[in-house]
Amino acid sequence: MTPEIYDGLWDAVDSLAELPERCALVPESKLRAKRVRHLLYGPGRQVYRILYRVRDERVEILTIRHARPRPLGSLQGTESPC
Repeated sequence: MTPEIYDGLWDAVDSLAELPERCALVPESKLRAKRVRHLLYGPGRQVYRILYRVRDERVEILTIRHARPRPLGSLQGTESPC
């Protein structure tokens, strides 16, 4: 990950402080029921998927994953942000 993408990724995370519900609920049924949302960030093949939920006016980042297609599965044990 380049420094520019890294900085932009955290800018995207910071942007969730304003209008966090602007992003769609995830399509995965188990996570949709938990009101998990996702924000995509990055150019071309360097797209990252930020999974989060809003609780009591607070944004909880659950995981940040490279967005290449693969099953999401459980949020337990997924890679940590950078």
